[in-house]
Amino acid sequence: MARLLSLPIKEFLAEFPIPIQELSLALGLLIKKTIPDLIERVYPRWKLIGYRQGTKKKSRYFCFVAPFGDHVRLGFEYGAFLNDPFGMLEGTGSQVRYVSLKLLEEIDQICLAFYIKEAAYLASLPKHEVFLLPQTLEGTMHDAKKRRQTYSFSGPQTRRTFK
Repeated sequence: MARLLSLPIKEFLAEFPIPIQELSLALGLLIKKTIPDLIERVYPRWKLIGYRQGTKKKSRYFCFVAPFGDHVRLGFEYGAFLNDPFGMLEGTGSQVRYVSLKLLEEIDQICLAFYIKEAAYLASLPKHEVFLLPQTLEGTMHDAKKRRQTYSFSGPQTRRTFK
């Protein structure tokens, strides 16, 4: 089976309104600034820009930027297992969560960098460990302190610390 070549990002975004293009590019820049060693690629069938960490053969998909006509979603592959101290995550699926943004001014770099770092961390874990984590309820858990008390892990491989 022939592998599809990835579209250039600007070519992929060309069909969207300029504010959506700018918002998508700004989110991509934030992701690259937060997790410097990653692979950025357009997934035309999924209609999004995906981000993977690690080397090509051992990379793990952890987040995406999905443009729509009037908003952009910054999504997280294991978003259902992320801490949500800012109450920004949306979605009710069994795995993916996202943050919807309509304007550049809505980008809160500190909050979004927190989600990006944690998503990258979860993607670095073996899948069976990720699925042992409790899921957020309906995509949000406003009481972060209560959420942290719902589970505890021992061992350095499961420790959640961020710089």
